[in-house]
Amino acid sequence: MVGYGEVAYNPRRNVLGAMCVKGKIAYHLYNFASSKDGSIVKLIRKSKWHDQNTKREGYYDLFQFSSFLTYSHLDNVITSLDFNPTGETAATLDYFGRCLISNVNTNKCSFHLDMNKMSSNMGTNFEHYSFFL
Repeated sequence: MVGYGEVAYNPRRNVLGAMCVKGKIAYHLYNFASSKDGSIVKLIRKSKWHDQNTKREGYYDLFQFSSFLTYSHLDNVITSLDFNPTGETAATLDYFGRCLISNVNTNKCSFHLDMNKMSSNMGTNFEHYSFFL
């Protein structure tokens, strides 16, 4: 199953990130180029799904148990994606509120934060939130 169709474009590097595949690919990274024959779109990489997006730590504690039962049937997907202005860093937000910052070139995670643990509104999903670096 493909994710929610989040798309982010960085004009400096002419790269586009799009379409997660739950549990396997955080986003596909494409390069756009122009030639005499027209525009060329090339798949650069399938950026791997990070382990931090798989872990469900905290969903079993007593105060969040009802939230877990409510959303346990749902699969985790990337709901928001953005690049920093230089196009060297990507930020993703998943359905369960995990923010993850990674290097676009290496796909190495440099920072992650479980924002659902910080939320006072239990059961909040982050499907409609977006952010900018």
